[in-house]
Amino acid sequence: MLTGLPAQAESLIARCNEAPALTITRMDEPAKLVRRMPRGVEVDKAFMFRVWGFTKMIYAPDIELEWQRLSQGDKSCLRVKEARVTMGVERPLVWVKSKLQKGSCEYDVTLQHESQHVVYYNTYIADATALLEKNLARTLRGETYSMRQHDVTDKMQLAALEADIQNILLDMLKPLETATIKKNRMIDNPATYAKEARVCPRFAKEEAAIVAELQAAAEAALAREAAKEEAHTH
Repeated sequence: MLTGLPAQAESLIARCNEAPALTITRMDEPAKLVRRMPRGVEVDKAFMFRVWGFTKMIYAPDIELEWQRLSQGDKSCLRVKEARVTMGVERPLVWVKSKLQKGSCEYDVTLQHESQHVVYYNTYIADATALLEKNLARTLRGETYSMRQHDVTDKMQLAALEADIQNILLDMLKPLETATIKKNRMIDNPATYAKEARVCPRFAKEEAAIVAELQAAAEAALAREAAKEEAHTH
């Protein structure tokens, strides 16, 4: 409740603090199968030979803000007149290694694995949209305007407000994003890969070769350490 303010100032603050018009949109475009690994994906080159597929997903919402300057006497504020939030603005990109032939066991197993990531992502988008529709207006209350400060430019004021609103949105969605990433990691682990490898002869053969190579490397490292210890004792 506003108290101790002149009537004009109180009136201006009330106008500045009016809730912006909110539009929350959920994009439902299906995942796109691409021939090349999506840009921005970072994979350790040492393990690239073991990567058969990848799904690129963008969790952050797209935000468009329409601004309004309100003035009364020598006071003024910058407020968000309208906010448009879009979830799923970039559809998932699914890449399967080109050396896997369509219709092969290896291709089908890899595509099924990546498709599960897409399922988790679509669930996140749906849940995030519902969360914003239910709580965003209340969460943004009192956070969508800034009174004019004579030592701060409009550009600086806009940037600060945009950053604050962006952070509010990201904080709201963070628990859902964290839970989704956790689900993805539960199927991106050695146990799952080994299980999938056993389905296809080619994968099973390559997985066995990889395990043998890693085991040989570990035994060689132990042998080197043992040789060093023996050298120190003589």
